[in-house]
Amino acid sequence: MTSYAGIQILQCSACTGHVKRHLLASGNNLGARYWTDGWQDAPMMPEQPALVKCPHCRAMVWIDDLEELAELDRFMDSDPEYPGAMEYTELAANDYLQYANEHADLPENRQLYVRMYAWWRSNDARRDAEKPAAPTDEERNNMIKLAALLNLDDDNDRIMRAEIMRQLGEFTAAKEILKGSFSEEMQRAVEIIGNLTEKQVSPVAEMN
Repeated sequence: MTSYAGIQILQCSACTGHVKRHLLASGNNLGARYWTDGWQDAPMMPEQPALVKCPHCRAMVWIDDLEELAELDRFMDSDPEYPGAMEYTELAANDYLQYANEHADLPENRQLYVRMYAWWRSNDARRDAEKPAAPTDEERNNMIKLAALLNLDDDNDRIMRAEIMRQLGEFTAAKEILKGSFSEEMQRAVEIIGNLTEKQVSPVAEMN
């Protein structure tokens, strides 16, 4: 069961409009689906995005950069002091791609976040598609730049690099990355991605 701790009232850094954000208290992975690109679709564990769109001015802003004005009880939907407060809008794939292209000077951790989410949101249209479309040139460019940001000393990042190469159709490169040793908890992911690589299957796939 998902439960919320309360509601934050934040002030947009672009227009000073009031933005609502629900604070997650607890959740679980019941009914979750897992994908080769690392995305976890967990209906009982709602996403808490770091980069959102202001509901007033539509600017893309970082939650951590917004000033907190108040925190309301979880049973309150509004406060007379902030009658115009509205919930933020989550970004679509094109929003992430646009933001990444327009903010090349982002700190590395934010670059990684934006490009990872651009990849995940781009893959959403392919997750249950019978005939998944090939990545667009813009999506491919994002994947290449994302791969360059990943740390090859980290097992999870290495698997993500291999998965990106597979989705780009660079099967030889994916195989080379997967030849290394990985921790035991990563072996199932390595096996699934490795099998898809051997079959030269490139679209994102569910990890059953």
